[in-house]
Amino acid sequence: MPGGDPTGLVMARAVAAGGPGPGRGHAGIPTPSDGHAGVAGVPLWSLDAADTAALLVRAAQAEAALAGLRLAPSAHADTAGVAELTGAPSTAAWCRGVLRMPPGPAKADLRLA
Repeated sequence: MPGGDPTGLVMARAVAAGGPGPGRGHAGIPTPSDGHAGVAGVPLWSLDAADTAALLVRAAQAEAALAGLRLAPSAHADTAGVAELTGAPSTAAWCRGVLRMPPGPAKADLRLA
């Protein structure tokens, strides 16, 4: 809806459908707390542009939340000496082997953490 606020339409749809429901955003669109199954379970063909945009934002939020769950323990694994304990040459190498991560992302995660 050019120039308009799609939130009003989305909320109206949610109210008409009986409300968003527990742990759900506008129109029952999953939130990061719903986990990936909720996001994956939305039938995309049934979404209009506003709902699709909202779903994409929620998916990005869920992805960021999941990355945070991995990064904090990665930082601690590095300082706690997980690599030394397991005989890996580095924490990034340990991540590559155990978490099956490519070398670049394994190193990048440790820099971000």
